[in-house]
Amino acid sequence: MNAPQADSLSHSADVRIHLHVNGYALAVSQLGPQFLVLRNPVDHPPCDAEIAMSIDGQESRWAVHLPNGVQVGRRKIAVSHPAGGQATPLRQCGHDPKAVENGQSALPI
Repeated sequence: MNAPQADSLSHSADVRIHLHVNGYALAVSQLGPQFLVLRNPVDHPPCDAEIAMSIDGQESRWAVHLPNGVQVGRRKIAVSHPAGGQATPLRQCGHDPKAVENGQSALPI
């Protein structure tokens, strides 16, 4: 019996997630239903923001609210629906977003 090659059946998706806040793209290491975990948080007061998620180059964006803002030293932050409703995709496109690379906490976009 011939077993399929594991290499031909496996795939690791290229997943990139960023929180866009007032011109900065903050790298996200984990995304949950009402929270996210930032790689390198910066100080920012409560505000509306946008999450951008790219999977194998296919990007989705949606609006969120940061009810407690972002604080240096607190990687896990609360997210909620923006004022006036539910989080809905803002834009989908077929290209990679600008990524925060090499340990930088934020990149102006």
